[in-house]
Amino acid sequence: MFDTAFEYLKDTACYLDLSSSMMFLGPKQTKRYISGYGAERILFGSDFPMWSPGKEWKAFMELKLPPLETEKIGYQNARNILGC
Repeated sequence: MFDTAFEYLKDTACYLDLSSSMMFLGPKQTKRYISGYGAERILFGSDFPMWSPGKEWKAFMELKLPPLETEKIGYQNARNILGC
């Protein structure tokens, strides 16, 4: 359903998160969707307690995204939403 969701949401003003996604998509597809949606619309999520936040963070860091994208997804987007 990832491709269908992308078609419906790519031009919609919404945020998406990575929880429970990376393990199903794999690194190449995850990076494709981040690029397609834009890093400013993606939030890091671990889906705790179902998955380990540490393992999810490690998988996220292994994507080796540019530093600005890593910061946006890792914490900056959440800070912006929360007004911090």
